[in-house]
Amino acid sequence: FLLHPNMAHKKGMSTAKQHDDCIEFDSNDQKESIKVHSFHISCKSDPFTGEDMMGIILYQYNGKLQWELNGIRCRSGYIYLCKSSSLLLSQQDASSEYDSMHARCYKRLFGVDPDYTKIVGAGFAFKKSEN
Repeated sequence: FLLHPNMAHKKGMSTAKQHDDCIEFDSNDQKESIKVHSFHISCKSDPFTGEDMMGIILYQYNGKLQWELNGIRCRSGYIYLCKSSSLLLSQQDASSEYDSMHARCYKRLFGVDPDYTKIVGAGFAFKKSEN
């Protein structure tokens, strides 16, 4: 798994370094770097069936590498996947402050809009090939 350098920079992370035991992100606004020792796909994720999917990777919340939000326990490297079609159809997942597919994905998991002042993370998508 590789994180594109431009994505890291856009999310407040200036550089990514790969070590033998982790990936380390230097943060633009944090005192300490963020070390990800493993990635974990949430058991709350939709199963992968080859359909178009949205995903979020969370690295830090409110300055913590391990946290709990609305009963969901996370640690740096937490991944949540959901079918894009479910986000298009469900208006209850619409994020009121900043509506995007990734914001809807976050809201579907935690039940609240993302607070971008507390989150360090990234979003990604899988699009089914038309071939």
